[in-house]
Amino acid sequence: MRTKNVFQILAVLLMPASTVMASEGRIPIYETGTVISESGHYILTRDLPVNPDGPALSITARRVTLDLNGFSVNQAGNTTDPGIRVEQRLSMEVLIRNGNVKGGKPSILALGNNPSEPDSRLILENIRLEVGGSAHCVEVEGVSTVHLTDSSLRGCTIGVRLRCSGGCGNRRIQGRIEDNTFLQTTTAIHLIDASTMIVSGNRVLNESYGSDAIKIENSRSMIVSNNSLGNGGIVLTNVRGSDIRENTVEGSLTGNSSGIVADASSRANRFVGNVIEYVNENGIMISGTANYVTGNTTNHCGLFGLNFAAGADDNYYRENQAIGNGGTSCTNPIGSDVCLDGANLVSGGDNHFAGSLY
Repeated sequence: MRTKNVFQILAVLLMPASTVMASEGRIPIYETGTVISESGHYILTRDLPVNPDGPALSITARRVTLDLNGFSVNQAGNTTDPGIRVEQRLSMEVLIRNGNVKGGKPSILALGNNPSEPDSRLILENIRLEVGGSAHCVEVEGVSTVHLTDSSLRGCTIGVRLRCSGGCGNRRIQGRIEDNTFLQTTTAIHLIDASTMIVSGNRVLNESYGSDAIKIENSRSMIVSNNSLGNGGIVLTNVRGSDIRENTVEGSLTGNSSGIVADASSRANRFVGNVIEYVNENGIMISGTANYVTGNTTNHCGLFGLNFAAGADDNYYRENQAIGNGGTSCTNPIGSDVCLDGANLVSGGDNHFAGSLY
């Protein structure tokens, strides 16, 4: 009986990997150009070479887990097709994890866009993406929930761009972008039409100024916290009711960038505990109304550390520090550190500006 058991164990060990995977319910993928059209759990069993005639992998099924298994999808050299394309006009639930995607335009493209079935979900975790030229790393449109976690994105014009563009029905994009590293990106994170989304714990490491490390448009109730941004700041356009908290922005006084910018249509946001130093323009630039600005440190910026522009009315600010900044053009300045051109600005009397309390 013992001998029989040994032979059974040896038989399993000597079985082809694809057979073992199939017996575990995982379907092996080993050819470039594969189209996954049936729901299931798939696993990559080798590096995939470039597909010159289309995506290296395509997913059209509704419910798919794709384990890259540490291997690479190589689409470098194909400047027209993505590395992995996900397209499902009905509700999708797609998980892609544990591997590399090189090249493609973009590296990963996901398209949902069915307003009548907004409950679609895309999860990307522990993926290394690298492109060159003008390509994006991740482009997602019409998917209502997106998670990107524990991944590395390098050399992208835009690291990850999420947008609905009318494709999510009455809902905005939700989800998480957490604990990722962005290297040499022009814009690391670009979110359009998002709500209750968490952007946290990301690192943006650029060797020179790009444009904006984090760019958010037409969004509500966002949490942007504990991100470490080098040579690129946070830009908000028509963002409301959001929490921008404990981010670090450090520049090199070159290029054309501020630490945090909120435009005139961005209102009722909280800016708390952010640290901004050595950016070329303003540390924090507020143009909208009814924002709460507290506990921020804005030092050694090319213009003002804290700037409430004309029209930035009814904002509240307290416990902020601004030292060693270089602002000059302002109707109501506090030295070169702060500009108070908005109306009905309320101070807690405990801000440290230009070496004094205000």
